[in-house]
Amino acid sequence: MKKVGIILLVFTLLAGCSLIPQINEQGSKDPDQVNPSKDLALVLKPNEQAVEYKGKPVVQACDIITVDDLEKVGLSLEVPFFALDRVYFDGEGKGELETPRGHRPSMNTNECKYVVRGKDSVIVEVYEPSYTSQSQLDYEMEYNFDAIPDIEGVKAYAYNNEDIREYRLQHDSLTVDINFNFLDVDEKREKQLLPIVAKRLTQLEGNPTGPIRAEYESDLFSADFVNGCDYIKNEDFQNLFGEDAGPLVSEQISSSVRQLLDAKDTYYYIEHRCARGFERFSGEMKLLSIETESHVDAQSAAGTFKGMKEAETNPAIGNELQEINPIGDESYYSESEDGIWRIKFRQGRVIVGMSFVDTELNSTTEQKIERLTPIAQAVAERMKDL
Repeated sequence: MKKVGIILLVFTLLAGCSLIPQINEQGSKDPDQVNPSKDLALVLKPNEQAVEYKGKPVVQACDIITVDDLEKVGLSLEVPFFALDRVYFDGEGKGELETPRGHRPSMNTNECKYVVRGKDSVIVEVYEPSYTSQSQLDYEMEYNFDAIPDIEGVKAYAYNNEDIREYRLQHDSLTVDINFNFLDVDEKREKQLLPIVAKRLTQLEGNPTGPIRAEYESDLFSADFVNGCDYIKNEDFQNLFGEDAGPLVSEQISSSVRQLLDAKDTYYYIEHRCARGFERFSGEMKLLSIETESHVDAQSAAGTFKGMKEAETNPAIGNELQEINPIGDESYYSESEDGIWRIKFRQGRVIVGMSFVDTELNSTTEQKIERLTPIAQAVAERMKDL
């Protein structure tokens, strides 16, 4: 069953709140040139180095179904969009997942969501003994799923509500759920993808691979993309909260190069979101989030940062801005009327927004700035050579 994990919670808090307020994204100045926002530039690279949890290599959800698999059956990622959402093991967070008791679903799930053009999404969830309650799976099997014929020698089940297009495949100790969250039922593509999943499941169970890496190929963006997950460490989480981050990291990956026009210039950039933390059954949640906006050069980033800050001072947007101790090349604190806040800074060609969630402590604005500033300064220092 699809569950609400930390990736949905943290990005729900940030929903609709791009680093740049009210982006005016249009076609290129050259009418004969394709708008880069409409072109898929994301390339996902395999990673052979598996990540271990509790001494065992884990199967990553995005390795069960790949973008290539989707393309083989005529599906493509949505653009422009955060077209890939995932929660995965990256080996950085040193904390342990809270084991569900009884029939309660896990609060943190190894999952992968592809936003598919014209279809909505395909969601994959992976369950292994090292982080899953067997009683939870047994309960769901008894009440939610009906057996269907095996697929490629793998046990298969379908959700017992025809309005929910979800399947469960099991092979030895590995369980995988696939949810076809399509706008319209597409049994043809379901039947094409399920054998691919079954084969991949048996391949990966004994030989897991590591989390895929995002790269971009576009003539309009010659610089390297900056993945924020690489710049927030377990050490940062410890310094902020006094304990380890969980082993799962949440990420949103854009499918395309974005374009921003102002009166004089055109800026090309790539957005990315990442969060480390944990959520417990008690309701406690601690998260450290980072949003990066990679530009081709520092001049482009500086122009965008200037326009971003000016836009936030517009009464129509109504954000509260506050000057803070220097971080990177330039920085400030921003908070919207609905309470969404960030420390924003620019380091060279990268614009960064950072925030945290701590349900155990209701911090004032001054306390938020005081707690997060040294973390943000450490991140800026790591980005100096970009």
